[in-house]
Amino acid sequence: MQASADAEPEVAEAGLETLCTIWRRDGVVGEDLLLKLDPQAQERVRALGVRVRSPW
Repeated sequence: MQASADAEPEVAEAGLETLCTIWRRDGVVGEDLLLKLDPQAQERVRALGVRVRSPW
């Protein structure tokens, strides 16, 4: 499973950049979007203090 994550780092980085763009625009991101990132990227986002909105 790790090999597939290493094979496409550009995809993971693009997802993180998109999430950050949404956060800058709206000030909050949906938890459903955050959960699409790999666990390490999720930790990076949470460490930045990004507000996360529950999808429910």
